[in-house]
Amino acid sequence: MSGISLLNFEMFQSLCGTEALENVIIVTNMWPERHEAGRQEAVFRENELKSSPKFFQPAIEAKARVMRHFNNRASAERILSAIVPNTPKMLLVTQEMYNPDVNLAETEAGMVLESQHQEVMDQYEQKLASKHQELSEENRRFEMQNSYLEMEKRKAEDQRYQAERDAASWREKESSSLSYKSHLESAVYHLRQQLNSGYNSGY
Repeated sequence: MSGISLLNFEMFQSLCGTEALENVIIVTNMWPERHEAGRQEAVFRENELKSSPKFFQPAIEAKARVMRHFNNRASAERILSAIVPNTPKMLLVTQEMYNPDVNLAETEAGMVLESQHQEVMDQYEQKLASKHQELSEENRRFEMQNSYLEMEKRKAEDQRYQAERDAASWREKESSSLSYKSHLESAVYHLRQQLNSGYNSGY
């Protein structure tokens, strides 16, 4: 049984009440033929439903019956034949609403509905909190990644600035070296001129 089917069955029981459940027949369907595979598994699942307090056990304890429908006329007639002799019984919700001081929310069915509604809301809140937590963690990861990228950007800018300073310093040194070389060459040239001039005077 799915979650929705389980909620519907719980509501059905609260509408009927224990006395009226005596007239209830729970019909299981989609039964495979005797020679088909999966019949043993179907029997196991039926027994599981019948013995579980979450499913059919409370209704069976209130004298509800479980019958199988094999998708044929014979099984349908057998189920109807079991219903016909029943003595009509008043539903619990009808008995409760006879009291003018009781509103629908105060009936057994109303309280079950409220409980189911609260359960759905709790599940919704849990999912919402979980999603909020996921988004918060994702946001923290994004901020950490953003911070890392910003740090890497600053590091790259510092390296570029240092490279530019190193290049400027190198150019300055190269310029000073060229100027020194030029002065040196000029001094050597003048020295040679003086030496040549002195030799010429000696002759």
